[in-house]
Amino acid sequence: RKVAKLLGGIFSKKVKLPRTKPEELLMLMGAMYVEESNSAIENIEDLYEDELRRNDDISSWRESKYITLKMDLVEEFCMLDMHMGGRYKKSAKEMLSDWWDIHDKESALGSLEWLREGGNREYFHYLYENREKLKGMNIENIREFISSCYKKEIWIGSLEEEFGEREYSDEELIKSEFYNEMENNLAFIEGVENMMPEFGILAWDMARYIHVIRLCFIAGYLTDEECWNEINKISPLCLSHFKDWDSFTKSYLIGRNFWNGSDPEDDIMTICSELNERKTSPWKHFSWRV
Repeated sequence: RKVAKLLGGIFSKKVKLPRTKPEELLMLMGAMYVEESNSAIENIEDLYEDELRRNDDISSWRESKYITLKMDLVEEFCMLDMHMGGRYKKSAKEMLSDWWDIHDKESALGSLEWLREGGNREYFHYLYENREKLKGMNIENIREFISSCYKKEIWIGSLEEEFGEREYSDEELIKSEFYNEMENNLAFIEGVENMMPEFGILAWDMARYIHVIRLCFIAGYLTDEECWNEINKISPLCLSHFKDWDSFTKSYLIGRNFWNGSDPEDDIMTICSELNERKTSPWKHFSWRV
């Protein structure tokens, strides 16, 4: 298996693996999606079954063996196509269309720009900043908040879907899905504000950014060169904010919960827990201190 992968990498014209340490870290932000699809941690444990049986204290392995392990972790978790290639092309296109309204290169780059420049975090962080003023759900304060969002070009999806560009009365606003959603969002923010990292839900947008790039590569909307170019655009943002995988996980799960409107699915909670705790997880062996 390892030889086949190596030969594939040597003779492939496409650059599917990271070329720098920062690129490795950026790709590992999407590790939860790789694990969800491929059970990659189990693959690594199967590969190193004998070594782990003899000595499961990986930190005490000889340097050459540890370097090999890290190379295999990169290959397992950081491939642009997640080892799926053409067989996943149709599914990738369907997922991009259904969830992201992505159908080609132009729409792909547009969605990536949105995630890079603001994503879900832009509205979340602005709501967080105004939480005290909005807590009483005063209609004048809500209208002022909405107006401010429009001026700052902060996307309010549910409001625009309900009313479009037409005017709406106070009564309509109070009965709207947006009003109910805001009330729930404010209650959610109150419940997580003491555990939220200083960078808010940035990890939620960045993990999805990496996953969308991968899907776009598999779908054929972006070349490998275009993918790495887009990935490196978020390097300064991520390297200046993320310090460890624990706070990254909190940020990701809070963002997912905010977007989902409920607790994250058990499988994602379990996957993130395993990525932080399993000895053969890449998050145990790749530090943000680059």
